[in-house]
Amino acid sequence: MAKFTKYFIKENNSPFWAFAIHDGHQIDEQIAPFLNLNETERLREEDPFTSVMAELPINQFIVGSSRFQLDLNRTINDSVYLRPEQAWD
Repeated sequence: MAKFTKYFIKENNSPFWAFAIHDGHQIDEQIAPFLNLNETERLREEDPFTSVMAELPINQFIVGSSRFQLDLNRTINDSVYLRPEQAWD
């Protein structure tokens, strides 16, 4: 059974929210065998510091999962890289 990833919520007196939904390296053990990257490649492609962009005086929701587990800004067809140019080459 999949475990929910770590997350962090910081509330400020603001009507605005900043979300960093894949700000980490955590990946479910059931997904890990399907990754075709070594640790160095994975860290480079993950961009595990997306919360830096969320460091504003507003509400923040930051999730520590890998983008390979949770990346909502890609279509289903683009969610698995088949060619280097689909990532960062």
